[in-house]
Amino acid sequence: MGLSVIIPVYNGEKYIEDCLNSIINQTYKDLQIIVVNDGSTDNTKFILSGISKSDSRIQVINKENTGVCSARNVGLEYATKNYVTFVDSDDTLDLDMYELLMQYSIDEDYDIVHCGYKRINDENVKLVSGTNNIIKQTKNEALECIVGGKIFVPSLWNKVYKRKLFDDIKFDENLKINEDVLINYKVFKKSEKSIFIDKPKYNYFEREESSCKNTNSIKKAEDCLKVAKIISEDCKNTNLEQIAINRYIESLIGLYRSYFNKQREYHSNSKEIKKQIYKCYKNKLIKIKKQKISAVLIIYFPFIYKFIYEIYDKIRVPNWDV
Repeated sequence: MGLSVIIPVYNGEKYIEDCLNSIINQTYKDLQIIVVNDGSTDNTKFILSGISKSDSRIQVINKENTGVCSARNVGLEYATKNYVTFVDSDDTLDLDMYELLMQYSIDEDYDIVHCGYKRINDENVKLVSGTNNIIKQTKNEALECIVGGKIFVPSLWNKVYKRKLFDDIKFDENLKINEDVLINYKVFKKSEKSIFIDKPKYNYFEREESSCKNTNSIKKAEDCLKVAKIISEDCKNTNLEQIAINRYIESLIGLYRSYFNKQREYHSNSKEIKKQIYKCYKNKLIKIKKQKISAVLIIYFPFIYKFIYEIYDKIRVPNWDV
């Protein structure tokens, strides 16, 4: 059986040792630890060489820098265990995390098992959400959570998957953000049953140098829309259709907002997004009150919308944890 752990890393000399130590010392021992060094230019390669000599379970793959999605795809090619998971190279795990998840994976034969996590920064540690609830879900119940953004986050690093779910699925290497949403939508769609154990076992560190924070805001919004569109088209004529449309409309509005400070450069793009929002409004696809208000302002009073949102954006506290 066993678990293949895939860790993409790029210039991770500050954190990769702590990350690997938290995996090496897991109470669950049947691990294949695949570290994909994605063309690091710092001391990452040297550090990995030293650590891999101390534990035969560690396999280091050095490649040219082509991005985290490419690195994950490479890791999947080398995965030989019946189950697979992913870890971000600047995070750590509680030492009993895989023992907990693999217990349900093997003993109760779930396709996907996932847990809660802790969001950690210099100021505090936030449990997300730490209720200790155990939620068993069918395929449709889990997909509704992924598409609608509720109960659990569609991340990769807090989940254990049956390896066979990825047999005909690869990460989209053109995406910089929301690649986890898209891949989870695809693998959950192939699964029959999953279980969410709301115990915070993964330690997610908020870093200023993280790739997510450093990705261009417009690129983020464009990728979010791309993923939302793919999911929306796939959900047509299903019970998830309206939920997927809601996500798509929210992504349209988000991309329109991202053009605020670069209107000259993205003027034609902004006009096209505005047309798409109008089309959704005209066809009565917008069902959420907040989205309706935003759409009306964007279509008829764009300067008022920009003024209102710029004030709101300064005072709002975004929730990335569902």
